Amino acid sequence: MISIILIGIALNTKAQKFYKDKTASLNAIKEKGYSYAQDQKNPNIYWYKRYDSYGESMVQLIFENNILRKAVLAHQNSKATLDRMMNLFKTISREETLDFELDKGKATNTEYYSGKALYQTSNDNRTRDYLFIIIPLN
Repeated sequence: MISIILIGIALNTKAQKFYKDKTASLNAIKEKGYSYAQDQKNPNIYWYKRYDSYGESMVQLIFENNILRKAVLAHQNSKATLDRMMNLFKTISREETLDFELDKGKATNTEYYSGKALYQTSNDNRTRDYLFIIIPLN
């Protein structure tokens, strides 16, 4: 039992990254040991449950023409979204920090996305502290 827990922790210590290409993103999810499901009403949307150092989150990936257009991480704990933004801010370049605000900013090649993306929390006050949103820009 302990070895299973340790293996699970080892798999999830490094964040699972998203990619512009649909196949690359879905393969990265599988490589981390997660399984995903395609939305029954919209075949361009995929869902999966993710576990990492920020806790559990439900992830929605939205694709268009096999290109990732948006990734939304919905957290159970409101602090997780703020922690992600704070840690993201710590890892971006000095130039990117100058244009970064508390709840949004652009960054390149982060632990979350391979390429340039806009990172933000929800604009809706009811969900602001629970949603971490990634919008690829390239």
